[in-house]
Amino acid sequence: MNTDIRFLALVLLFGLIQSQALEPPEGQRCSGRNFQGRRCCTPESPCNEGEGDCDGPGDGGGHDGHLGCKGELVCGSNNCKKFGLYFHEKDDCCDEPSSLPAQRPPPVIVPGAALEPPAGQRCRGRNFDGKRCCTPEQPCGEGEGDCDGAGDGGVNDGDRG
Repeated sequence: MNTDIRFLALVLLFGLIQSQALEPPEGQRCSGRNFQGRRCCTPESPCNEGEGDCDGPGDGGGHDGHLGCKGELVCGSNNCKKFGLYFHEKDDCCDEPSSLPAQRPPPVIVPGAALEPPAGQRCRGRNFDGKRCCTPEQPCGEGEGDCDGAGDGGVNDGDRG
């Protein structure tokens, strides 16, 4: 019987820990796109460690560097899940500089894939036009981007962009 009580206590404790990891801690200002939307951490209002979403060098295209994070902290890339399950998988959080990879892996180049967008393509992606060129008012064709779909989490256009 003593073993049953211990088991029940462990199950309850595990449930409590798990439920806390699914919600941001009280008082956390920036908790990712599932709660505040994208880019809550900005140079004008930088974040503490474990807060996001920041817009750092790992995002490509135009970004804030690491200025969206306080002090010596850096903006990670898709790293927020380590701070809580409530973050979206693509959220970037402020973290210690030692958390950044020493070297970025080389890009994967698919044989036959174009390295430059075709001439005249309206939406060419964040490396050329910045973010969110495809909108419900001006939707993109196949192969164009950057759209703001359901996979991005937070407020999005679904598949209408």
